[in-house]
Amino acid sequence: MFKIDRNQGPGSPGRRRRAPNSESAVDDVQQLHEEKGKKWFTEMNAVNPKLLPGMQTDVEVSDIIAKRKTDRHDFILLNTTAFGKVLVFDGTIQITQKDCWTYYEMSTHLPLTCHPNPRKVLIVGGLDGSGLAKEILKHESVESVDHVEDDEEMVNLLKKHFHASGFDYDNPKFKYHPVDAKKFLKLHQGEFDVIISDFSVPPPNADGLFGESYFELVKDALKPDGITITLTSGIWVEMRRPTRILTEKIRWLRNLFPSVDYYGFNIPSCASGQGGNIICSVTPEVDFRRPERPLSEDQLADWSLGYYNLDIHAAAFALPQFVKNQLYPTGRHSDFAIYPYQ
Repeated sequence: MFKIDRNQGPGSPGRRRRAPNSESAVDDVQQLHEEKGKKWFTEMNAVNPKLLPGMQTDVEVSDIIAKRKTDRHDFILLNTTAFGKVLVFDGTIQITQKDCWTYYEMSTHLPLTCHPNPRKVLIVGGLDGSGLAKEILKHESVESVDHVEDDEEMVNLLKKHFHASGFDYDNPKFKYHPVDAKKFLKLHQGEFDVIISDFSVPPPNADGLFGESYFELVKDALKPDGITITLTSGIWVEMRRPTRILTEKIRWLRNLFPSVDYYGFNIPSCASGQGGNIICSVTPEVDFRRPERPLSEDQLADWSLGYYNLDIHAAAFALPQFVKNQLYPTGRHSDFAIYPYQ
């Protein structure tokens, strides 16, 4: 869920293709192994060394629930001692039972409460879409949730083996579309109040489905007061020198949207322990820090929210000074200054 490869196939955000002529990317790097009588899965960041050089994540495994190969991906579902069920695509942890709800809540309630009356919501990617859709449909104003993901085989595998959210796929407000995202957006211009893109934005020079043309289509598919969010890998990954990818993403999206901001949240299974979203609106001067429709304490309780609340909403936009200086320059420098974190 949290990584992207510029060579990924359309409609399969955030997951890597298996290397050519390889039986299994997972077996090739020996990510499942035993040590001192315990089974382990190792997420080796050699898969994308530019993001996290010299780092790997180990998770103790109690058993393997399912292991499949589709036309696009290696799929492994693990039971782990620390994170419960863990879903792995092509050697990369995508989602865990222990902390997936923090991402779901922060990627739905924050943007939806910033909108005055969200009625039509679109999810692009998001695995099987169930975790996000379940939170979205807690908002009474929402009339429909469309989910676009053209890897139907993957979606069916998740519905069978990783139904962590308990979502009712037969909910009449929810509709799944196994189609190409760009084609779908072209057919639905000006229709959506909120669009959630569940993948990390590629660098501005990236090719493929999720480049600038994708976000131009997202902008066109939004209503005049529409809001969109897109996932990032967090400041400790994307603010690394020399690329500082997040800075370039923000610059890039500001060329398309008049209101752009960034917020972060804690998610332990991420390599840095943190994720984040870029939030944009076609309306100028939107203050995303102040929700248009703040949730009451009764709503927080009735909806059984475990992470999101009004304090978290505001605090999510609080950033370290080196990040603020990079993402929101004051004009003191002709270029961005150098800060201690490397």
